[in-house]
Amino acid sequence: MYIDFHTHYCNEDANVLAIENITFFRDKINSINPQKFYSVGIHPWYIRDDFSISEQMKQVKELAINLNILCIGETGLDKIRGAEWSLQLEVFKKHIELSEMLGKPLVIHCVKAFDVIFQLKKQIKPQQKWIIHGFQGKAVLYKQVIDNGLMVSISKKFFNAEFIEMLDKNSFFLETDDSQNSIVELYQSISLRLGISVQELENIQKLNFSSVFGNPIISHQ
Repeated sequence: MYIDFHTHYCNEDANVLAIENITFFRDKINSINPQKFYSVGIHPWYIRDDFSISEQMKQVKELAINLNILCIGETGLDKIRGAEWSLQLEVFKKHIELSEMLGKPLVIHCVKAFDVIFQLKKQIKPQQKWIIHGFQGKAVLYKQVIDNGLMVSISKKFFNAEFIEMLDKNSFFLETDDSQNSIVELYQSISLRLGISVQELENIQKLNFSSVFGNPIISHQ
């Protein structure tokens, strides 16, 4: 079985366990399929400024309490694009609170704000895992991420990055993100780069998934 940690598309392949992302105030939210898994949150690009943060987060919480919502996010901080910085910080902190309250990991979008992410993690000392999705930094930054106790999720766009060879096998996931590339092809590419079999990579991903979410999720599929 292949695990697609973060995707913006519905995957109907029975051999893929996918976590489909629902981004508030961008995606149309009609209903969720009880047989599928999701993450929900407010992306820093889509924070609204025409009604209160508390009301926006109330909507997120109402959906996030569902059992098949596995993660909170993606949320995060972006110094290049998105809402004004003070709003981004406020919304990100609210997502951290929700993640801890519901006992669900936090999926993070981060652009040029890793110093702030690291600082907040040290201050808050969260119990839940924080996962940087779509990680594309250099080896030095990757080491900082791991040293600060975060995990990463990587997509096909960035698998040639220099940090791949130093991947901590206990601290990464694979994802298709906003592309319609095959997660199977990503497994094949990464396994070649790491010098291991696809089956070994599958097992690594299952162990990482179980360590973050618990064994019952794997057996659910």
